[in-house]
Amino acid sequence: MKFELVDAEKANFPVGVLCDVLDVSRSGFYAWKQRPSSAHSKADTALTVEVKAAHTNSGKRYGSPRIHRALRKKGVRSRATSTPSRRISPRAAIAGSTTGKYVPAWSLPRA
Repeated sequence: MKFELVDAEKANFPVGVLCDVLDVSRSGFYAWKQRPSSAHSKADTALTVEVKAAHTNSGKRYGSPRIHRALRKKGVRSRATSTPSRRISPRAAIAGSTTGKYVPAWSLPRA
């Protein structure tokens, strides 16, 4: 996470200053830049695309349990995580929407 911030802000500040402020080594940052993406990261990226598509197809109403169910029905399988959409959804800024509870007009207090 810190290395990603250094990478994003290196156009505005020197890398050495950023690394000092975030208490990480410059050599660690450059080693991170050279490292290829992990299989876990690649799988998460592919799963994020599927989760976003399922969320959009639901009219942005589905939360993680329904998205998980929709992906399972579609045949998308992931690692050992029981509900990967629960882990992916916050990072992708996905949240289900709910409607308000129905309250009959006659039960409201009169003004």
